[in-house]
Amino acid sequence: MPLNFLKKKVMNTITPKELSQLLREKKVILIDIREPFEYEIEYIAGSRLIPFEELHVHRLPVTSQKKVVLYCRSGKRSRQAAEYLLRQMEHYERVFDLAVLGGGLAEWKEKKMPVIEQGLFSWSLEAQAQILTGSMTLAGLLLGSIAAQEWYLLAVFSGLIDIISGLTTYRLLYYLLALLPWNRSASMLEI
Repeated sequence: MPLNFLKKKVMNTITPKELSQLLREKKVILIDIREPFEYEIEYIAGSRLIPFEELHVHRLPVTSQKKVVLYCRSGKRSRQAAEYLLRQMEHYERVFDLAVLGGGLAEWKEKKMPVIEQGLFSWSLEAQAQILTGSMTLAGLLLGSIAAQEWYLLAVFSGLIDIISGLTTYRLLYYLLALLPWNRSASMLEI
């Protein structure tokens, strides 16, 4: 069936239940657009890793019979990636049925859908980052009040990390945490 209706460049959002059905019927190409270290920790079975930075309309293994679904952790990056691909489709002859997983991997897991966990540590990078910045803030405030005022700078630094992470998609702290041994899969630990 030709996909001429996609010339309007509409992006669809699908639910975890709908994606699960498509996976069972083998009617989907599921693309994980997160960073490799995120994929190494956990992913949806049947997905292929193509990080956002490497995403291009010609890299996608599309067919006219399968829907292409993008997902990330929360859905924000996959929506940006889908908009990027839709703009690319305007310049190339490649047209396909494109959708994003609403709520991303977080919503998928919240709905108790299965994931493949490879990481050696069970806390998410987001939780680890929050624990680290929270601890830095608390330590800076305590040490600043009882030892030397210079320790207050640790709390300020911690707050800046959170502000920058919140305002941008740049998550330097996540990248650094992913390098720690407990966040690596067995394949990443091999020399």
